[in-house]
Amino acid sequence: AALIGLAFGPIVDKIGALKAFKFALLINTALFAILYFITDFLTHPKIAVTVLMISQLANTLIFISSIALFMSLCRISISTTQFACYMAVLNLGKSFGAYAYPKVFSFTGLEGIFWAISAILGISWIILYLFNPETHKVHLAKLEKA
Repeated sequence: AALIGLAFGPIVDKIGALKAFKFALLINTALFAILYFITDFLTHPKIAVTVLMISQLANTLIFISSIALFMSLCRISISTTQFACYMAVLNLGKSFGAYAYPKVFSFTGLEGIFWAISAILGISWIILYLFNPETHKVHLAKLEKA
């Protein structure tokens, strides 16, 4: 996964953090949607290990692109604090997932977990289309002048 992260970094620089993050979200959405349909096959060790490896690679894409996106959103004069807040929100999301997992699992089973994760990632991907990085840059420039 670390090698994929190293290889993905220059791609993020080339296509931009927002596009890379959207791509990573789409990959993860598709992965969990597929897992929803193949849950019964996860009892086979080769399939389970393959899925685990693909999942770790997909999570690496999310991690690398989210850091790049958050760094591009930061106002220079307060970038350290602002970035720390963005990362805290990201960690809060992971913590909430750990909290919600047993509740959703007991209600829907593993298929429901995969469906919920895929739905949340898919909705996040759609919501990102409401974000305009150029408008954000204009706002940042105004804030830096003030």
